[in-house]
Amino acid sequence: MSDREKTAVLLKLLVLSSALSLQACSTVGNEKLADVDEAYVRRVLADGNGGKRDIVAALGQPQDKIRFDSGNEVWVFSFRKYTPKPQNFVNVGSLFGGQSNYDKELVMLFDARGAVRQWKLSSSEQDQSTGLMNQPLPKIE
Repeated sequence: MSDREKTAVLLKLLVLSSALSLQACSTVGNEKLADVDEAYVRRVLADGNGGKRDIVAALGQPQDKIRFDSGNEVWVFSFRKYTPKPQNFVNVGSLFGGQSNYDKELVMLFDARGAVRQWKLSSSEQDQSTGLMNQPLPKIE
């Protein structure tokens, strides 16, 4: 193999590795929530007194807090992960692209004393088409 061919191969490998590194996921929100399940929330509430300090120690600060006139408060923790589909990184990516979306949310209701009264953990996964050719056609009426 000549020096020129070796250089061409190295350049192709560099371009390929660069493209693969761009394939990384994108996340938004509280990354601690990614691994949280209902059993973990129950443990956190059972280990302490189920108060705000225990929750902040385990999960960090919430993304949103809503305070009511009654003194009750709602805290919302959320996490979102976007993963591109492999077809995004080939020549037809703009035509048939897509991504996987994973959402998780923990909502907690505190009473006026700061104790958790109710909570709900929910998650969802969906595939989203982002390419030009895999979009739904408009309805003709």
